[in-house]
Amino acid sequence: MADITHGTWIKDGKAVDAVYQSGVKVYGRNLLTGTSGDLQTKQFTNSWNSGSQSTNGNYEIKLVKGQTYTYRAWLDNTNGSVNAFVNARFNPIGGSNYNLGNGTPINQGETGYSTLSITPSADGYVLLVTFAYGSPQTYSAVWKEEKLETGKMATPWSPAPEDILN
Repeated sequence: MADITHGTWIKDGKAVDAVYQSGVKVYGRNLLTGTSGDLQTKQFTNSWNSGSQSTNGNYEIKLVKGQTYTYRAWLDNTNGSVNAFVNARFNPIGGSNYNLGNGTPINQGETGYSTLSITPSADGYVLLVTFAYGSPQTYSAVWKEEKLETGKMATPWSPAPEDILN
C-alpha cells in the first residue's frame, strides 16, 4: 500500500511516479529537488531572466525525446512592472540551446500558477526559470511550488521524493 509522506507518494520505501484516481492523475513525481512550498525571492538587474534562481541549476535535468513534461510554479507578481511566467530552455545533446516556450502569463499586480507543457524533439537537458522581462530595470522574482513532472497535466506541488527519503 502506498502512503503520502510530506506530500510525496511512497510505496515500500520507494517513490511512486504517479497516482491515479478514477482514471484522473492526482499526483505526479516532482523531478526537481530542493523546491519549496515557501516563497523564494531573488532580485535581478539588467537580466532578461532569472535562470540562476532555478532549482535545477544549469541544464542538469535530462529530458527524453517524445516524452511530454509539465513545468509549473506559483508566481507572485503583485509588485511586478511587467508580466511574469515560467520558461524552459533546452540544450539537445550535440546541439545548441534554444527556447522551448513560456508558460501562462501572470499579469502585473497578480499572483497565480504559470504552467508550460513541453515535448522535446531530441534527448537533451533543460533549464527551467521564472521569467520577467524587466531589463534594464531591477526586479524581484518571487515564486514557490516549482514542479516538473511527466505528462500533460499539472498536479498539486509536492517535494521531490529525494528531498523526503534522504
